[in-house]
Amino acid sequence: MQWKTILMLVGVGVLMGIASVFGFTERIELLLWVVIAVFASYWIVRNVQAQVFAHGLCSGVLMGVANSALQFLFFQTYISNNPTTAKAFVDAGGISPRVFVLLVGPFIGLLYGAFIGTLSIVGSKIVKSRFGSHSNS
Repeated sequence: MQWKTILMLVGVGVLMGIASVFGFTERIELLLWVVIAVFASYWIVRNVQAQVFAHGLCSGVLMGVANSALQFLFFQTYISNNPTTAKAFVDAGGISPRVFVLLVGPFIGLLYGAFIGTLSIVGSKIVKSRFGSHSNS
């Protein structure tokens, strides 16, 4: 595993988490996560020779954990800057919204990582079919 690559991608996820805490992503968060996934898979294809799915999966899980940890740690700021999310928590009832954010992050990260990993496999196959071999240049 190339941990430098994974940690760089997780850093992008941390920036996204910070942006979400301050409410900059509320209406476009899904779109931004898709853009990040495409970027992450591109980066993995360009920089990783083997285990592209594992790199995508690991990156996504860690992004999910980092994002939920930031939202958990700065929960009041997150809720005050994301009124749609705050309303959804009020309507949901049951478990503490703050704890819910922390617990759901790894599961969302697992799905997100599988998405990045799948995109990475597809990208790697395209690169191999077009250029005959996986190039790092």
